[in-house]
Amino acid sequence: MRLVEFSTNLISIGSAALSGCYLLEVAVFKARIMPTLGDYAFGNGGSNSTRPSIVYVPDDLFNEYAVAIWNIADISKFRSLSTYES
Repeated sequence: MRLVEFSTNLISIGSAALSGCYLLEVAVFKARIMPTLGDYAFGNGGSNSTRPSIVYVPDDLFNEYAVAIWNIADISKFRSLSTYES
């Protein structure tokens, strides 16, 4: 499995930080407050975008994360962080 696991202390993801990470399958967000995303943090929405097939988010923050990271995953790809096994 190819994944990126963000810590609970994450406050921002820089511009184009994960753009071009085409093999990313799983993104795990642990922060209780949605981090700030730089321009095109996960790509530009086109063929250069990172699109994980599973995104773990804190159980009660699905909507907040859905609004913030709509460009990489819709809510149907979200899984409860409590079910994540590292």
